[in-house]
Amino acid sequence: MKMILSKVADWFWTLLNHRRLIKFYKAELMKPYEVRIQELQLRHDEMIIKHDSPILRIMAGGFIKAMKNLPAENYMVLTFDDGVGFYDVTVQRKMGETPLDQLTAAKKRIAELERQLKATEP
Repeated sequence: MKMILSKVADWFWTLLNHRRLIKFYKAELMKPYEVRIQELQLRHDEMIIKHDSPILRIMAGGFIKAMKNLPAENYMVLTFDDGVGFYDVTVQRKMGETPLDQLTAAKKRIAELERQLKATEP
C-alpha cells in the first residue's frame, strides 16, 4: 500500500512540476511578442514610440524592407481592419514627402501653370 501511495504522490508531484514548467516556458516564449512601450510622444502629425519590444522591431524592419523593395519612394499606406472599420496608416521616409506635401506641391504647380497660361492669352 505504501508503494502505491508513493507512486500516486510522485505522479502528483510530477504533474505539479510539469505545470510550473509549462507556465514558466509559456511566459518565456511569449516575451518576444510583448509590446513594451517606454515612451509615447504624440505630435500634430506623427507619433514617436520608444520601446523595447522585439515584435515592434520586427514589424518596423518589415516596413523598412517593404519600402526598399517596393516602388514606394516616399511613403506607403497600410490598411488595417478591426472588424468594424478600415483604417489607413501611412508609413513614410523621415525626409520624404507625405501625400499631403505632394498634393500641396501639385496644387501650387497647377496654380502657377494657370497663371502662366492666362498671361500668354491675348
